[in-house]
Formats: sequence, C-alpha cells, structure tokens
Amino acid sequence: MLSYRHAFHAGNHADVLKHLTLALITKAYCRKEKPFTYFDAQAAAALYSLDDSRALQTGEAESGICALLKQVQSGGAAQAVLDSADKALFEKDEAAAKEAAETFAEYLEFCRNLQASAGLYAGSPAVVCNFARAQDQLVLMELHPSEIEILKANVELIKKGALGKADVCSIHVHHRDGFAGLKAMLPPKQPLPARGFTLLDPSYEIDKDYSDVEDAVKFAARSWHNSAIAVWYPLVERRREKTLHLKEACLATEQEVLCAELFVAEPENEHGLYGSGMIVVNPPWKLDIQLETLLPFLAKNLGGADASFSLNVEV
Repeated sequence: MLSYRHAFHAGNHADVLKHLTLALITKAYCRKEKPFTYFDAQAAAALYSLDDSRALQTGEAESGICALLKQVQSGGAAQAVLDSADKALFEKDEAAAKEAAETFAEYLEFCRNLQASAGLYAGSPAVVCNFARAQDQLVLMELHPSEIEILKANVELIKKGALGKADVCSIHVHHRDGFAGLKAMLPPKQPLPARGFTLLDPSYEIDKDYSDVEDAVKFAARSWHNSAIAVWYPLVERRREKTLHLKEACLATEQEVLCAELFVAEPENEHGLYGSGMIVVNPPWKLDIQLETLLPFLAKNLGGADASFSLNVEV
C-alpha cells in the first residue's frame, strides 16, 4: 500500500513486540557460527526520528518504546522482566528465561543509546543488524518510491557506524515489491548464506495484503524449508476473519507454528488497533519460553488495565 508510511507508527506497542521477537530470533541464529541471511519484505526506512512531525502527530511511541525507556532504568531491565514472569518458567527452563530478559535489556539499551547518540529509533532492519554479526547478510526490499530513497540513505548511515557497531553485516537494498522479491530470491543463492529467516509485515490496509502474506508464507515454507518465517499482523476488529484465515494458512504449512499476541486494550470499535501479533513458522528452539517470559512485562507496561497476552504453539 503506497499511501502507508511507517513513520506515523514507529515505536508503538506493535513495534516493540515485533522488534523483541526479531531480536530473539536473530540471537538464536547467532548460536551457530555459520552466517545467516535475513529477508525483510517490507523494510520501510530502517531508521526513524521520534521527533518527526509524523511520529508526533500520532504520539504512538509515547505509549510504546518511550514508555519503556522512561519506566525502566539502565541496569535494571533484565530483573524487571524476570520479576514479572511466571516463576514456573524458571523450573521449566531458567536459562531460556534469563536469556529473554537479557535480550530485552540489550534491546532497550540499544534504543536508549541510539536515541542519545543520533536522535534515532531503529526499525526492523536496524534491530536485526544490531544483533547480527559481520558475516551475516540482510536483504531489504521496499516498494514505496520515497521510502526507498530514505532507506538507502539510512543504510549508508548504518554502514558508517550509526548503530554504534564497528563490524556491520552486509546489507543489500532492493527497490521492489517484497512479495515478488521473495518468490524470486528464495531459497537464497550464493553468495548469500543458505540458512536464515524472513519477516513479512505489510500495512494490512487492504485485503490483498492478507492473501499476499498467506501466499508468501506457503511459498517460503515450501522453497526454503527449515527457515523461520516471522509474520507481524495488527489486531483490528474489522479484520478478525482475515486474521483467522492468515493463522490457518500458517498452520497449513505443517511445520511448528508459534503465535504470540499482545492485547493493550479491549476492542472499542471496528477500526481501532487494540493489539498485535507475531506468528513464527518453524520458530527457533526455546522461542516460546522466551516470549512467555517477556509478554507479561510487555502487557503490564505497554497496556492499560485490560492488557493481556496469549501464546500458542502448534505442530
């Protein structure tokens, strides 16, 4: 949808859920020395200013990343997450729970430092780049004619050290439709690493976005078997049936499917965003426990009195 600009929504509660999930997936892929390829089908601008007029117009970041940065002090983020988590998780897998809390602390400190040093906020490509290694590779696709130029400029900033990293992974930018791009590039061909994961997060402003995501998930699961496929989606009452159909399409891949949803409020009308979800087909090992550790804290700190979450894993 070429009218959509993510700058209006950068830093909101949905961004936080998406970025933390991506951080956990990226760190999981870094457990092995072999490099990985990350495909972002709707990369947008990669970096944003939360002082931009568009961000200020909606004010969504104030109840998202800005709220976390104000409420959680440096050095105490990991413990704050663990204090909110179900203590039964520690008996199930204490190491995974602690890794999730540490990843949250790393993500929050990354956001804090980026804001302090450059006045910027990281979109999905920048988050993955921050947690990736020099040998990994990012393939970023963006169709919007204005956004692609901003993305190219911001990628140059990242390569020059805007994220505070000395060794930045390789980044490839493509001005093209992300859905068509995935069909053309999956599975990755040399010199791109053979292992990796994908993110799909269109605007969902039109019905076709849902069917396009469904087709892309089916294609990626079939052509790049054993890769993780992450799908972000909004929770909007008028799209309830579309969302259910999207989940069914992911389950039809016959691979393990994780579904995490964060509800920051009760649905008040047909159009209001009351939460968001992340589906991960073929999720990395222990991602379910890690998200189960984070979700209570996110619900408590990003939502109102009616905030809640859900987490399901199906095979």
